[in-house]
Formats: sequence, structure tokens, C-alpha cells
Amino acid sequence: MIIWGIIAIAILIVVHEAGHFVAAKSMGVGVEAFSVGFGPILLRKKIGETEYRLSLVPLGGYVKLVGENDDAESSKEAFSFSAKPVWRRAVIIAAGPITNLVTAVGFFVLSSWIGIAVLSSHIGTVLKDSPAYNAGIQKGDRIIKINGINVLTFKKMASIIKKNPGKHLRVLIDRSGTKKTVIIIPGLKKLKNIFGEEKPAGFIGVMPYGDKVLERYSFFSGIKNGVYQSYRITYLTIESLIKLVDGEVSVKQLGGPVMIIKIAGNEASAGAGVFLFFLAIIGINLGILNLLPIPILDGGHLFFLTIEAIRGKKLSDKAISISQQVGLSLLILLMVFATYNDLMRFFPHISSAVNSLLHK
Repeated sequence: MIIWGIIAIAILIVVHEAGHFVAAKSMGVGVEAFSVGFGPILLRKKIGETEYRLSLVPLGGYVKLVGENDDAESSKEAFSFSAKPVWRRAVIIAAGPITNLVTAVGFFVLSSWIGIAVLSSHIGTVLKDSPAYNAGIQKGDRIIKINGINVLTFKKMASIIKKNPGKHLRVLIDRSGTKKTVIIIPGLKKLKNIFGEEKPAGFIGVMPYGDKVLERYSFFSGIKNGVYQSYRITYLTIESLIKLVDGEVSVKQLGGPVMIIKIAGNEASAGAGVFLFFLAIIGINLGILNLLPIPILDGGHLFFLTIEAIRGKKLSDKAISISQQVGLSLLILLMVFATYNDLMRFFPHISSAVNSLLHK
């Protein structure tokens, strides 16, 4: 399980650094080193100007650009990063997170083609006096269509019902090989969304049987679904950040590396399609996080370049250094807090021990 989590993190960060690498090459900037992993170097091979490295810690990688630190000697070279105009440097910096976002589309598409095992529309439990119960739905029925729309999964069925409270729905069911059409009028109640907010939605009062079907898309449908999922997750991620800042979403929902490793292991065991879907989600989160205007992140560097473009000259080394120290401190605090949340979430005995200490 842990190994799959490490692989997931390594893939996403190496993809990120590869974006910087390719952009630097295309912008005429020399790359001194490209490392898979960081820490002590295990293997190294120089090809042209670049030394390719395999390092000990597999949780990512890094790219070392010529003139990246703006030292006097290297900055004079024609292929130095610091000698390039603002727009070229901006392209190189933005390429990392953008590559994460673009790659996520590919992961979603591959996941759609491979397929994901999801709960079928087979009904397991029918709540007494619910709309489904009153319409004659029974345990063991399989929902086939709703208002002419094919329904193979419980997720698809639920999404249609949630959007149609109070409306007459023509539901085609399969009961032991016999097809039958019933009319169901979904009730209305408040259900919690992914942010924990209560929103009105339609319901009919059924639970899944538990069997699964493989939800797989054709070639072009998979591409369409991949693009749609990328848009949906990007939108939800940005919305989550806004709600987090506004206080509408609790900071206790933040997850860190422990959560990523644990979930990655679970998803990998559920199949390649699920693991790729998970990679895409984390890739989008990584891309958006890196675009935030926080010093030390790519978004912070882009913010500095924007100021440089407006002023016509770079910020002082002192101003940049101080802001980066502040940004690093904030990121460390965020990581510590996220890791604390992970420990409280996944290791109840640690949570109990901490709570007992806090309440003494």
C-alpha cells in the first residue's frame, strides 16, 4: 500500500519537473541537472549539457537550470535563466503546474478507457413509506432506464433523481427477467454535498445491492469524459480553496502526504482505472496549489515576474529572500497541520492520546 502512495507522489512531481525541463529547453535555457528523486545521488549520466540523476528519496525530483540563482558568472551566459526576458522565464515557471493539469486530462481519459468498477443500479434495500416503496419498487429490482435515459450504475440513477424532486419519473425496472415500468415522484430533503453543506435534493429511498459493473467508455466518449472530469475537478478544487479561505469549509478536511499515500494504496488495489483517476485528481490539486501566489511556489515566482514586468526591474534579492522565507514557513505550517489531520483521521489511538493530553 505504502509503495503505491510513494509511486503516485513520485509520478506527479516528476511530471511537474519534466514540464519545467521541456519548457527550459524550448526557451533556450540550459539545464544542468534533471533528477528523479532527491537527496544523495545513486546514479548519474551526463548527456550533452544535462546530467540525469537517480536520487535516493523517490518522492519527486528537481530541475537545476543554468543561472537559476542569478549568480554573476552564469547569468552572463546566453543560455542562462536569469538572462532571459520576463515572458520566457514565466513560461518556464508556469510549465510545471500546467503540465500537471494537462497530464491530468490524459490520466482521466486512460481511466475512462480502462474502466472503473462502480455500484450497479441493482436495488438492495427499499425504505418503508419512501417514494420507491410507494411506487412498488422491491429489493432485487434493477433500474434500467429513467425517462428513457439508460441507467447502469447507482451513481447515474442517483444523479438523475437528485435533480428531479417532485417530478414524475418513468422508471423501467427488471424484476427477475421481467421488465416493468413504474412512476416514481422523488421526495425532497437536504443532503450533504462534498463540502459538508446541506443542499436540497431529490430522493426515492433506496440503497444499492452491492454488486458492481465496469463503467467503461468508448474511444471518443473517453476523451470527452476525460476533459469533463478535468473541468469538474478543477472547478471543485478552486471552489474548495475559496470556501476554505472564507471559512465555509473546515481546515480539518485538509489532507497531507499520509492521506495521499493511504488513498493511493487503496485505489491501486481497486484497479488501474481507479488509480489513474486518483492520480488525475491529485495532479490537478498539485497544479492549482503551485499556481497560488505564495512565495517559493511557482505562483509566487510568477507574481515576482509580474511585478518585475510592471516596474521594469527585478525586486531586490533581500525582498525576494524574506518573502520566500515567509512562504516556506507558511507551507511548513500547512504541511504540519495537514499531517496532524491525517494522523487524527487514520490513527484513532494517536487521536485519543492527543485529545487526552489536551484535556488534562
